[in-house]
Amino acid sequence: MTQEEQPTPNVSVERIVESAHRLGIELNEDEALQWMTALVSMKSSMDISVDPNTGVFGNKIVMLDFSPNELAHFREIGRLVEFQDEAGVVETALALSGSSAQSKIQTYPGDCDYFERVNIIAASRQGLFLSFLVMPATAAKPSLHR
Repeated sequence: MTQEEQPTPNVSVERIVESAHRLGIELNEDEALQWMTALVSMKSSMDISVDPNTGVFGNKIVMLDFSPNELAHFREIGRLVEFQDEAGVVETALALSGSSAQSKIQTYPGDCDYFERVNIIAASRQGLFLSFLVMPATAAKPSLHR
């Protein structure tokens, strides 16, 4: 398809809206247009968006799936399930995973998926093993407070 033949976001959204109405699917036209415009303007599928106020980052298209309120909601849940960093012992990073668009497709999504990377810092494998032997039982549980 040549550049001249590619549909504009407005034309594409019109077709999507028509299809959604025909199928009885509710669709927010403004959000669909925003999404399509962002998709067309992407230079690369690896474009990253960063919110300097919250530290949240991700693929620009994926980030369009979340409002600031939705991100705050996921962040609160994340605080309940995350493992805490312990300087010099454990480094962690928590991320949303699974289908980021699930809540856009399902009216009442039943879960939110997270991925957590946990790096255990030890001088050797033996040191790592020994640290588990002497670790208190509460150390392996996620903290409920940040």
